[in-house]
Amino acid sequence: MITLGKRDTLQSRRQAAAYIMTPGVTKNSSAISHRSSRTPGGYTRIIPAGIRVGDGAKVAILELVGYEFKKKEKKEKSKVEEAVEAKS
Repeated sequence: MITLGKRDTLQSRRQAAAYIMTPGVTKNSSAISHRSSRTPGGYTRIIPAGIRVGDGAKVAILELVGYEFKKKEKKEKSKVEEAVEAKS
């Protein structure tokens, strides 16, 4: 899918839309493809995460190479919200 996004042609967008079938994803694919435009391949990293408890299936984490996780900053609670939490 990243390779299709790198081409940025009408045909590649249609191929991606036929596979994904979610309208918003194909519109935003250019943002990911620009980050990996210089890379010839190897866009993902697979990290084994163990075995699932319920049925014993193997679980893995799939992440994009070069992706940096950015945590959202938490807003500080006001004194009023702290007082409401203390009462309950």
